[in-house]
Amino acid sequence: MNDNAFLNTLAAVEQPDAGVRRYLDACTSHITHDDAQLLERFVHRGDEAPLIVCSNRDYGWFVHVATEVADLQEEVKRALAAGLSEHFTGLLRHAHSLDCNWVLLDRDAAVLDALPTFDW
Repeated sequence: MNDNAFLNTLAAVEQPDAGVRRYLDACTSHITHDDAQLLERFVHRGDEAPLIVCSNRDYGWFVHVATEVADLQEEVKRALAAGLSEHFTGLLRHAHSLDCNWVLLDRDAAVLDALPTFDW
């Protein structure tokens, strides 16, 4: 593969349509206990849940983060209306600011200095 072909391939991978997405890996201590309970309920509600939430077994959750600002604002509104905390929506906003499409909340992930933590 010549240099131009390699650069074109690399550019294609960096495009969102290439199927590659980023996620923020964050410790579950960045959400409240009430947030955690709600996320677990959302996993079992499927299409009726206000956010796209997938279980990471006993370790945490994957939560979708909208790519467009207007869509993120709608996600934040739905999250707050469902009872999730301002801290949780701050986590979504932080992930969005880093161009992440998902947040992986994992009990073993690193604690991020930019976000508050909670003992539960």
